[in-house]
Formats: sequence, C-alpha cells, structure tokens
Amino acid sequence: CPVAAATAAAAAALLRSPWRAFVSMAVVVLRSMLLQQCVSLVMALGADGPFRIASGVGEDLEGCQVYHNNQCSGDQIDTDASFAANKWFTPSRGDKDYQASFQDYDRLVGYAHVAYTADHTSATVEVRAEHKDPSVTLTYIFAGVSQSSPSKTFSQSQQDPVTIQVSGSDGAKLDLEPVDFIWASPPIASRPGDYRDGQKGAIVELFGWPYADVEKECPHLAKMGYLGVKLFPAMEQVMSTQPFNGVMNPWYFMYQPVSYRLGGRMGSRDALRSLIHTCRSHGVRVYADAVVNHMVGSGNDANTAHRNPDAGCTKWGNKTSSLQGGHSPFYTQGFTYITNPHTGKPPLQEFPAVPYGPLDFHCERPLNSWTSPLVLNAGWLSGLVDLNTERENVRERIAAYLVDLWSLGVSGFRIDAAKHIQPDDLVAIFGKVRRDLGGSLPADFISWLEVLLGGEADLLICNSGSGYNFGSYLTGALTAAGFTPQEVLQI
Repeated sequence: CPVAAATAAAAAALLRSPWRAFVSMAVVVLRSMLLQQCVSLVMALGADGPFRIASGVGEDLEGCQVYHNNQCSGDQIDTDASFAANKWFTPSRGDKDYQASFQDYDRLVGYAHVAYTADHTSATVEVRAEHKDPSVTLTYIFAGVSQSSPSKTFSQSQQDPVTIQVSGSDGAKLDLEPVDFIWASPPIASRPGDYRDGQKGAIVELFGWPYADVEKECPHLAKMGYLGVKLFPAMEQVMSTQPFNGVMNPWYFMYQPVSYRLGGRMGSRDALRSLIHTCRSHGVRVYADAVVNHMVGSGNDANTAHRNPDAGCTKWGNKTSSLQGGHSPFYTQGFTYITNPHTGKPPLQEFPAVPYGPLDFHCERPLNSWTSPLVLNAGWLSGLVDLNTERENVRERIAAYLVDLWSLGVSGFRIDAAKHIQPDDLVAIFGKVRRDLGGSLPADFISWLEVLLGGEADLLICNSGSGYNFGSYLTGALTAAGFTPQEVLQI
C-alpha cells in the first residue's frame, strides 16, 4: 500500500507537469495495478478476513504449520532464556481479543506475599509486582489507602479481608486477590474424640461438592466423628464451551489451574471462606487440594487461534475459566500459529494472574518414562505444562498460594501430583511455607503427598539412594532443612 500510494502521487505529479508528454503509459498502468492490489489486500485484512492487524493477531505460518518452539534436547529441562522475549502476550486495551477481566496484564502483573509473626498476631503483606517498563513508578493501595511502599503490616484489629490495587505512573491498574488473615477465622471448636490436635482421624472426600453443599454437611460430619473434609481444588481452573471427549467440562479440568485466584468451579473465595468458618465452628477441619506441579494442558488456553496439523487442520478458539465475572488471561505454546502484534512473538507458557512467565516452566518433554527421575520431574504429564519448581520465584509463589489458603483457615493440604515434583523441591517449598507461618508449622497442620507407586516402588520408596525417593531420603532432607521430628511427620 505505501508503494502504491507513492507511485500514484509521483505519477499524478508527472502527469500535471510540462513533462507529461514523456510520461510512459506504463507508469499509469503500474499505478492502477498497485492501487487495485492495495484495495484487495485491505479488504482481506478486514475483521472477517484471515488476518487481523494492529488490534489483534496475524496468521504468520503458511498452510497448516504450527510453532514447535521450546522443545527439550537431551537432558535439558530449563526453558532457554531467550524465550523471555515471548512474555507479555496478553492483548492490550483496544485489541480485538481484549476482555475487561484481562485488566492491564499486558504490562503489569503481581501478587501479595503474606508473612506472619511466630504468634500469628500480626502479618506483613508485601506486593510483588512487575511492570513491563521498569521506569514506570508503581503505587500500592491497601484497603483504599495509597502508599509508595509495597509492604504494610496488619494486626488482629484487621478482621476484614484487605483489598489491594497497584497502579502505574503510565495509567496501568491491577486489582489483586483480597488478603485474609488467620486470626479472622474462628477457632476449631472442641468436640469429643481422640483427634490428637488434628494428627489423627478420618477425612472425608466430598467429590465435586459445591462449597454451599459442603457447608450444609459440616454439622453432620461433626456428629459422625470425622476429623475433617477435603475439598476439590479451589483455584481458578480451565473450562470450555465445547465438549471434550464427549463430556462438557470433565472433573479433571478442575486440576488444570489458570491462576491461584480462589474462584474454582465449586464456588467463590467468599463461599470458601464461609464454608471454612462454618466447618471450624463445628470442630471440622478443612483441607485443600493443592495443584502446584503444573498449570493447564498445552493448547487448553485463552489464545483465540489454535489448529492441529495432525487432525485435518482442525481449528479451535479459546478456553475460559471458572472465575466469576470473566476469566484471567492464560497462554501455552501448544498448537499455535500466530504472533502477538506488540511483541512479534508467538505465545509460550504465560499465566499473568499468578504471575508465571515462559521461563517458569520446564521445556516441553513428554512424560514417557516412569523410571527416569529427570522425566518424572520435568516431563509434561499428559501434556500439562510443567512448572519449573527448581526456580526460586516459582517456589516462592507456590508457598504464597498455600499460605493464602491457610490464612482462610484450612488445616492442611493434599499435594496433587507430588510424584512429579522432585523431593528437594518439595522440601524447599515447605520450608518457605514454614518461614511465612512464623517459623514453625501449626500444631494441627498436616499434608499428604500424592505419590502413586505403580511399578516404581523401588525408585520412589524402597531405595533411598535412587535419587528420587519420597521415603527416607525425603524425611532426611526435611530434617536437614531444620524441620523438627514432629513437623516431618506432619508433612
């Protein structure tokens, strides 16, 4: 189009000049051809055409090709540092695929980290935020009060959840999850039975029950003598508007996190808080199902353009999530063929509402060996994008998520897919949880790790020198990290 415009202008000028007799008819013909091609191209670039410009994304690969970036080679497990350039894939305000629930995640991300004193009577909240442009100044708003510092300390006088916003000097704004504090949760009521402060008893699994129904059930669970109840995953999780294998949103979609915002299919953060408070008031403990090994399946994301070359070039759009009021943005590298108009890069793994970026995941590797420690730890289980739990920032973010759940009043966790998080990483994560809970685990805390032995019992339990042992090696590593004998048993 610029060539056509320039040619047209030059030809018009020549045809008006004294030299018009010498102007070749070819110039006129060329001008006409270029303008016709420009008009055709502009029509093709319309909203219904195969391309979108400026306000969307472009179909960058020919035919039915897709990107195959970030594939592991040999014993490599880390995503190459060069893929940091693929970050910030979220559409900007005004882009065609932008949604109000995306906030300003195209340039501003963050989360709240909570650290308690040893007696749990006060806690410091620190907002860990990042702007795409490091020169932008950030302001932090705690419960409606602005300040330049990202940290603020609260005492037991703060009974209501604390709202937090972050604003940038460039106009960017971000609303974070509210922060709850453990002292606002009622104490666990005493009742008859030998529960040994939460270290003994039966825990019932209410498979897929909504929070409102669990809350109604808690008085009956108390009368039946249950120690506690385990819930389904509480975080924002993937959902679809189309059936998958003949089922609309199967139960295992609840094990594909979109973010750590507490808005799962079973209910909102407010509903979860109400459930926990009710159950504790009846002496029934609540346990969370923590999905911290991975995020969604590759290709199960908010990208509006996917295609599969191995299935007749079948195309599909975006997934949504369980979060009420609109889903968070979330992206993977699977089945992609477009690039971001602002970065010129295709998507990789990015979950801005956590926030996780491309480098926070292992490079893509199929989990095709159940006897290899490397593959068990870094392989993509059933195509689920695998978190790089060797990274300090990933460990910190997982720990902050667990502390957030504990602050609402849960008494412990089931760690989903723990078999696929190497023992040393689990020790590091629990160490950060322990630090943020004031330096020790609460007396009634317990966790249990999903380590399915299958045919790998020797590797996982029996052989302490296997390099991937969840028995004596894990307990020894916890002890070496400073956990007391009682805390080792609690984990």
